[in-house]
Amino acid sequence: MQERGDLMAYEMEVNFNDIMNIYSKNHKVGNKQDIKKAYEYAAAKHSGMFRGTGEPYIFHPLRVAKLITEWGLESDVIMAAMLHDVVEDCDTPLSEIENMFGTNVANIVDVVTALSDKDFTDHTLTKAQKDLLSDARLQKKMNDKALYVKIADRIDNLNTLSGVKEAKRIPKAEHTREIIIPMAKLENAYHFVDVLEELCFQTEHPKMYEEMTKQYRLLCTA
Repeated sequence: MQERGDLMAYEMEVNFNDIMNIYSKNHKVGNKQDIKKAYEYAAAKHSGMFRGTGEPYIFHPLRVAKLITEWGLESDVIMAAMLHDVVEDCDTPLSEIENMFGTNVANIVDVVTALSDKDFTDHTLTKAQKDLLSDARLQKKMNDKALYVKIADRIDNLNTLSGVKEAKRIPKAEHTREIIIPMAKLENAYHFVDVLEELCFQTEHPKMYEEMTKQYRLLCTA
């Protein structure tokens, strides 16, 4: 087991200025105004919404956008990260996203929405459900930008399960293993494969993970 900062000290606190500071370091010439517009739009759409942890919902897309920004991706991907749950959770038509933020951003949001696991409440995905999501992977509109947003979304989801009922935790991990991880492998994004696999194991076998982590730390300090 590798000891990575991704899992050991996941940063929950984030604000828009953090994202802009990172973006400015990565991009000498950027598109800050449109990123700000996407943030303000998402904040308005998610206003009054809270996650199972009790935090305002907007913190989730902010953390997803921060990951995307840290990875050095372009402004359209950061904007899509801000907006990735607006269509699914706020009854917003995709056409509105396209009109306000352009086709590229709308296409990313569309694919991320198609890869949602919200309808999976059982502990085991059926073959039909797996086939449905596999079809989404094969659509021509799928691209690496959408995949990275989905990976960032799932990293945050799996790191913030404290307020999620157990009945929803296992399906989320299974969806990650069956759908998201194979996609990451196709993109040769093996660092993210490692991160997601460890998060899935932590979610599905928390006691075993805790014991293994404890033993690993003892070996490191011996």
